[in-house]
Amino acid sequence: MNKENFINGQELITKFFDTIDVNKMKEGLDVANKWKQILSSIKENNYDEIEYSAGKKMADHSRVVDLKNGILLIETDHPGWTQKIQFHKNYIMIGLKNAFPCLEINTFAFKLKGDKKILYNIEKNKNTNIIEKEKKQKLIKKEILKEIDEKMTEIPEDLAKILNKLKDSILTKE
Repeated sequence: MNKENFINGQELITKFFDTIDVNKMKEGLDVANKWKQILSSIKENNYDEIEYSAGKKMADHSRVVDLKNGILLIETDHPGWTQKIQFHKNYIMIGLKNAFPCLEINTFAFKLKGDKKILYNIEKNKNTNIIEKEKKQKLIKKEILKEIDEKMTEIPEDLAKILNKLKDSILTKE
C-alpha cells in the first residue's frame, strides 16, 4: 500500500472538528440548559394543596435531542413524563420563545430513551389537520353558496342577474 493514501490521526481529527459550527453547538447547549431551567420552574399542587416542584423531576427525566423544521425533539425515559410535559406545553413554549425569539419552535415531538421511533409523528398529524381543514372549508363554502342561492329568490330578478354574474366571476377566480 502507498503511504500517500493514508492520513494521520491528527489530520483526521482536525478535518472532523473543522466541520462543526461552534455557534450552532453553543445555541444547542443554550436551548438544552434553558429547557431544564424552564421545566424546573414548573410548580404543581399535590392532593393536600401543597405546592411542590413537579418540573424538577420532568427536567431530570427528559432532554432536548434536536430542533428541526420548528419541531423540538424531546427524549423522555418514560411515556408518563411525555404526558406531563405535554400538559405544560404552553408554559414551556412561551418560556422558550421568550428566551430564543430568533428560533422557530412551533411544537414538540417525543421519543422514548433507547427507542428509534418518535412517539408522536408531528408531520403525519400536520398533513391530516391540513386535509381536515380543507374539507371543512369546502363544506362551509357549499353552505354559503346554498344560502346565497336561497336568498336570490327573495330579490328582484334584475338585481338577481347582476349578483349571479358577480358570484360567477368571483367563483372563477380561484
